Amino acid sequence: MKARTPVSVALVALVLLITVAGAAQAKGPRASVKVVTVCSLDGTDLNVELRVRDVTSGNATPLVSAWNVDASYLERGVPGNQYQTLASAGESGLQLAVPVTILSSFSLCAESGGIRPELDDARTLNGLSSVTYGKDDGAGGVADERTVSNRCSDDPETEDVIEPNGIPLSVADVAAIDAACTP
Repeated sequence: MKARTPVSVALVALVLLITVAGAAQAKGPRASVKVVTVCSLDGTDLNVELRVRDVTSGNATPLVSAWNVDASYLERGVPGNQYQTLASAGESGLQLAVPVTILSSFSLCAESGGIRPELDDARTLNGLSSVTYGKDDGAGGVADERTVSNRCSDDPETEDVIEPNGIPLSVADVAAIDAACTP
């Protein structure tokens, strides 16, 4: 067996020191949240509610720094899940304390009356949400930001069942929305 030289021992010690120091920097409190995106059809509006809850196991304080919602739809007769964006809403540069609920409402009516033309053949409504959050850095900012994205899911507080593929629309549903949008 070959004897180790002082230089090789020093290199191994240096590598171990760097590894331990790097691991120590990565540790510490990190904020963690759970985001549930709940969609509902309220007459002529698609409501998308983001429910952001604190699931941090340490002592970090989570803050929402940005959010975005894209109201979307699937067209009847188009195979697959190629969602088309209907409208968007969002904000950035925030420091919202968690828990927080954010509601976005999107009108399904055209300005001239009736349902929006792009929804004439809609088979599903949905919302794609993204929430960026991090921990309160103690200096008036948000550190260690991460983003959670998801689509509509079941509202655990109701018996309604909304699968992650959105709110299904029948031809009769589209006609009812069109009638409700007509003055």
